[in-house]
Amino acid sequence: MGQGRERLALLVLTALQMSHLLDFMVLTPLGPQLMRVFGITPTQVGLFVTVYTLSAALASLLSAFVIDRFDRKRALLWVYGGFLLSALASALAPSYALLLLARVLAGAFGGLLTGIVLAIVSDVVPEARRGRALGMVMSAFAVSSIVFLPLCLWLGSHYSWRGAYGAVLLLGALAGPLAAWLLPSVRSHMASHAAARRIGGLFGQARQVLCDANHRRALLLAGLLNASSFALVPYLSPYLVLNAGVGEAELSLVYFTGGIGSLLAVHLSGRLADRMNRYRQFLIGAALTVLITLLITQWPRSPLWATLLVSLGVFMFFPARNVPAMALITGAAQVPVRGSFMAFMAFMQHASTGLASMLAGLIVGQSDSGALTHYGWVGAMSAGITLLCMWLAGRVRRAPAASINAAVQQS
Repeated sequence: MGQGRERLALLVLTALQMSHLLDFMVLTPLGPQLMRVFGITPTQVGLFVTVYTLSAALASLLSAFVIDRFDRKRALLWVYGGFLLSALASALAPSYALLLLARVLAGAFGGLLTGIVLAIVSDVVPEARRGRALGMVMSAFAVSSIVFLPLCLWLGSHYSWRGAYGAVLLLGALAGPLAAWLLPSVRSHMASHAAARRIGGLFGQARQVLCDANHRRALLLAGLLNASSFALVPYLSPYLVLNAGVGEAELSLVYFTGGIGSLLAVHLSGRLADRMNRYRQFLIGAALTVLITLLITQWPRSPLWATLLVSLGVFMFFPARNVPAMALITGAAQVPVRGSFMAFMAFMQHASTGLASMLAGLIVGQSDSGALTHYGWVGAMSAGITLLCMWLAGRVRRAPAASINAAVQQS
């Protein structure tokens, strides 16, 4: 694939990720409104994240055994169609229970989508340019925060939280046809999958992934990184509103400025990941993440400009850590089992996200005045996990392009 066609493919994949991430992100900042509309607690708001991520984890785990049988483009389009249906179900849900059920469905398709997108990026982009490519796809979060999330929050605060899903569905209706038109078929992995099945049966690919110690370290790193992030995320917006004095209507400004910072961070980190030692770059980003985590989770009621400045650090330092980490993790995957590796990686990410948000929900409480309590404990837990990641990342090695037979024999 030429670099021009490669860039078009990356832009389309970024658009798909934007709609998927927006669907995932939009309920959390609308948490204060959902608490009023449905009469639910902060813990029940966190349950939206928990059920979504656990559903995504299960779907990713099951897909690891079959995902390499299919053309990645065809698999992507079917999964994306299911995702759009789940977004529609979320928009129409008349009760908390049915909205929770819709989030289970959205999580299943969202989990599959993440693994397929990353597998396509790894398949079509050479290693020398993969850091920048991952930075582009991971910028979907930042662009969503800058453009679409403020729009969703404005619709939610001025009309209804349901209106926020109109933007999700509109973006999806545009991104889906573009993917069908512009993405190339990706079939090169299918021969390797057939060989693995002949050698190891249905579990041949999975056995190759899990019996490799370097794979296991990379997968654990992916899971722990997400756990450190999403212990904080479900309660960040409620904390800013209830404890730091940010108004609900001002949350869109928090995400707008944070999105700009995140966009700058992912693009700079992606370029640096192709030019400098990725592990060293990760260590710098991780150390900054520890500091900002401990600060934001203890942040007192403050002027808006000060809260914006601190929250900007959250939006910048986490991507600065995650881009080189993702380059390290995807580089550990042996080429013949890349699809299964990505599916297992998505499983680890979503499972750890769900468990971390659930644990954070058990820790966080609410005082008689309505303020969140013990959020600082969650911050300490997140910082500790990041420190563990700094040690583990040093043990992840780039995988050689081994043949399918050699890899199976080694396992």
